[in-house]
Amino acid sequence: MRKSKTVSKIPFLAPEVETKIIPAPTDGWDAISPLAEMDPKRAPILQNWVPRTGWVEVREGYYNWDYIGSATPVEALMAYRTPSGDQNLFAAAGTVIYDVSNYGDTQSSLTGLSSARWQYINFAPSGADTVLQCVNGVDPLWQWGGIANTMPILRMSRLLWRSCYVIIFT
Repeated sequence: MRKSKTVSKIPFLAPEVETKIIPAPTDGWDAISPLAEMDPKRAPILQNWVPRTGWVEVREGYYNWDYIGSATPVEALMAYRTPSGDQNLFAAAGTVIYDVSNYGDTQSSLTGLSSARWQYINFAPSGADTVLQCVNGVDPLWQWGGIANTMPILRMSRLLWRSCYVIIFT
């Protein structure tokens, strides 16, 4: 039997490691400050972490709220809130906006849309009720007033020469 040659291993030197203590980001998320000047108690990214006074905890997770019955992804979640505390939650997916306010009770609020990428704002005009106004750049403005949805007509009138516009909802 032939004797095999054994190759001796070259010793691997472990890299020099320096331990550094980093404080927990108890001051929360900071998206404005440059990293070089950021306070060590702030974090540029806080994904799945919740800052508390003196410590940070892991976010507890999630649970499914509702199934809208569509294979298309939800691209916008829009919350309607009034000063009195009334709330509704809407989900836009594909060509439909769904009312998903109540757990397990999905209803379609608006169909036949061109895009599901909506931007929204809770708007309270002077002397009127709060409305949820939503735009997506393709479809007309969609407005929810707590009971029914509307698509108001927008008219623009120029007040000053090339400087100010007023949008009138009718």
